[in-house]
Amino acid sequence: MKIFINIKLITMAKKRNVKKDIEFLTYEILNDCFLSIDTHPERNKEGITKLISETIAKRNELIKRVNDRKVDKKEINKHFKSIYADLMKSADESFAKLSQLIKD
Repeated sequence: MKIFINIKLITMAKKRNVKKDIEFLTYEILNDCFLSIDTHPERNKEGITKLISETIAKRNELIKRVNDRKVDKKEINKHFKSIYADLMKSADESFAKLSQLIKD
């Protein structure tokens, strides 16, 4: 499942909105992980729990980057765009890993 957000449309992003997007995508990944554990208990449960831990760690890292006060106000849009790019990359990788773990 690929998720696309047009990063060029993001202007003056607010911290609150960026955090909401991070939380939403993290929740979706975790929800799919828990759903797959419930529906396919015979599948790779250890791999899925490892993916859950990686997803939570990535979420914490992204939230920490959003809250970084050392970013220059002139560079804030570039900063948020890079966070969104990392978020999308991470979400795509997590969904791909989950798909592979379920197939095995």
